[in-house]
Amino acid sequence: MKLYLTDIRSLPEDIAPLLPLLSDGRRLRLWELSGEKNRRRCLASGLLLRKVLGSDEVLLSEFGKPYLPGSEPFSLSHSGNYVALAVAAQPVGVDIEAHRPLPFFALAARCFAPSERVSADSLPAFFDLWTAKESLAKMLGVGLALSMRRYVLERVENGFLCPTFPELSLISLPLLPGYSMTICSAEAFGGEMIWVTL
Repeated sequence: MKLYLTDIRSLPEDIAPLLPLLSDGRRLRLWELSGEKNRRRCLASGLLLRKVLGSDEVLLSEFGKPYLPGSEPFSLSHSGNYVALAVAAQPVGVDIEAHRPLPFFALAARCFAPSERVSADSLPAFFDLWTAKESLAKMLGVGLALSMRRYVLERVENGFLCPTFPELSLISLPLLPGYSMTICSAEAFGGEMIWVTL
């Protein structure tokens, strides 16, 4: 399993010359987004997919899990200034979230099981659990709404454990200050993170 990361700040100020590198579908999606930062994340995601997997023409499964026909399983996430792409031989999920102000106690009460709320007692801890839940949902290929409270997670030394799926590892990766990131798979993650300049 490999984890690729890129910083959208490495993109040139004028992104127009890079747009022809994207598939028609991703270009259309890019222009439907509001805000320059959202468009830059979409562009960086497409360029990273092309660079690593050879295409950004992603298809969606019944529950919205992205895939490329004939490609290895992958998972893509972006937040703030970063895009993360996990590629593995088995299904994988990755989620990254920038820590941003929000009513995390109220969200934890609505989204997390009572036993989980104990470990979500600060903004960073909330986002650690959130990214673990989202990476699990992405790995399983189910919508986030189906997995938020259905699958209870327990905090362990390097991330989380899901008793429903004890074969899975949910590894927290605290490598970016002000961000939470979790990678989920039955495949072992050796910690290899590859920074990609677009």
